[in-house]
Amino acid sequence: MSGDLLNWLKDQYKEVRVLDDGSIAAVGDLMFTRAIYVGLNRYGYERRFCFKDLQRANAEFEKLKSEFDEPSGYIAQR
Repeated sequence: MSGDLLNWLKDQYKEVRVLDDGSIAAVGDLMFTRAIYVGLNRYGYERRFCFKDLQRANAEFEKLKSEFDEPSGYIAQR
């Protein structure tokens, strides 16, 4: 994984983490929700989970171990 990619992602999202499986996840704010993005790469993401509760989104983000984990408590998934 390129350090350039991680640095670029850190400029785009509130928080970015490399998960235990080597995939990348991030947290970002949308207009009315906070989103967890999993499977990030330089072209986009695999899935996004939107939360109305910001603290719940942060807590679920910290629990992620792989890009295949599904957080709980989200109100929409893309």
